Amino acid sequence: MLQNLHELGAQLQEAYVKNYPVKDKALPAVFKQLVKEIDGATIEYNQYSFVVTITSSAQKIFFPNQLLYIAACFADYYKALSEYARIIKMDLRISDNDIKQAKDNKEYAQKVLSNAILEDGDRELLVQFLSDYNWWFGGKGIERADFYISPILSLSKLVNASQSYVADLCKYLARNEKALKALKDEISSVNSDNISHQIIYFGAPGTGKSHKVREIIGEETNLPNVFRTTFHPDTDYASFVGCYKPSMRPTTSAEKTLTGKEEEIAYSFVPQVFTDAYVYAYKHPTETTYLVLEEINRGNCAQIFGDLFQLLDRKDGVSEYKIKADNDLAKYLVAQLGEESEGIKDGKLCLPANLSILATMNTSDQSLFPMDSAFKRRWEWEYVPINYSADILSGSFDITIGEKVYSWVEFIQSVNKHIFDLTQSEDKQMGNFFIKHSVDESEFKSKVMFYLWYEVLRDETGNNKYFFRQNTPDGKDSTPFTFKDLYEKDAQETIQQFMAYLGVAPK
Repeated sequence: MLQNLHELGAQLQEAYVKNYPVKDKALPAVFKQLVKEIDGATIEYNQYSFVVTITSSAQKIFFPNQLLYIAACFADYYKALSEYARIIKMDLRISDNDIKQAKDNKEYAQKVLSNAILEDGDRELLVQFLSDYNWWFGGKGIERADFYISPILSLSKLVNASQSYVADLCKYLARNEKALKALKDEISSVNSDNISHQIIYFGAPGTGKSHKVREIIGEETNLPNVFRTTFHPDTDYASFVGCYKPSMRPTTSAEKTLTGKEEEIAYSFVPQVFTDAYVYAYKHPTETTYLVLEEINRGNCAQIFGDLFQLLDRKDGVSEYKIKADNDLAKYLVAQLGEESEGIKDGKLCLPANLSILATMNTSDQSLFPMDSAFKRRWEWEYVPINYSADILSGSFDITIGEKVYSWVEFIQSVNKHIFDLTQSEDKQMGNFFIKHSVDESEFKSKVMFYLWYEVLRDETGNNKYFFRQNTPDGKDSTPFTFKDLYEKDAQETIQQFMAYLGVAPK
């Protein structure tokens, strides 16, 4: 049974308008591994764009990554559309002349299909396909090989002729289920209710949790719809939401005459990051607003959120349980939004669906204020694992010790096994982005080795799994060392023999 192209196109267009990534977005690694060429063209990937090189002519075309995500939105439409075309051209062998005459002529289309053996439902759909191009969002004649381009451009609302390649991408993805699934999964993950509302990204230090957030909100800085703060032990409700504070205001001429002062102290409500994001979200209802909370577990969340935590219970993105705003906050919000705004109607607060709260959390940190279960359950949680791949940026990082150069990824693969063996926990392991670039001996000691000593090994010198050890010159045994030994005259040899003990060979 054929799918109804009009209904399918309308459904996909609605989902596309709602979900496709408008901002710059990286492509999933699995997709880039799967797709090296497309129909006679090779593909090179940048962070937010890709380059198509036509093999026959060596000509290059540059596209934003969004084009691939858009193609993924409409690949299912191409599949359904191509099935119609296959039946018309291959199974029924209807001539190009009959196809042309059937356009805008339903009676002729019915006549052309009168002798075809078809189910009644399919017959009616094929008549529509042949005679009513608006029904399937078409433009070019079905007899043409490129007839599929116009409906996909129409559905995706792309008007630039240079973006017609999106239709060829649909054609490719329709034949490559694994690549299509990789893109669809990425679209689903970015636009799922979980991420749209509030989520905490957690994992070992350096796994790329903040980078994960940047992938969602975009790499640009100072975006007007992004509000960011870092929690710490002194963060409280007032510094998160706002409070009345004194400030100096110019005096009126009458006041100046009376007091002789140019300025006087005045008290006013000063909003903080939560309130700023809240107001922006209500003033820009068609735009996603992001409130980013770095290191969320370093602050006392119960104190910081207060009764705001009830707003985190959401239904269809909107707070299910409204709470009454205190008088100072209420007055400020009425002035900003108006008393009929859903953001302060009847004096109550309600998170809008377009306000997304993204937080990061290092599991290695010993939080001063553990989160209670009531707070935790109002968040979605996503673990960010360590990526040991050589195909990403961190895979190119090196450690230079004297004349020897070691692979950063090989080092953390080995040392993380020792950390887990000693602690029986992944929390203290080092992520692939624990360092941001290749390092020399000085930086390796001060950042990497110091972390290992201070966070993992300083209290474990008597443990038989203590791994600050260096191979003896003959390689038959090993001896322990401590952090201070890294600053002795033979420190370079100590680190090189430490690498040998770990089984990390120089390049």
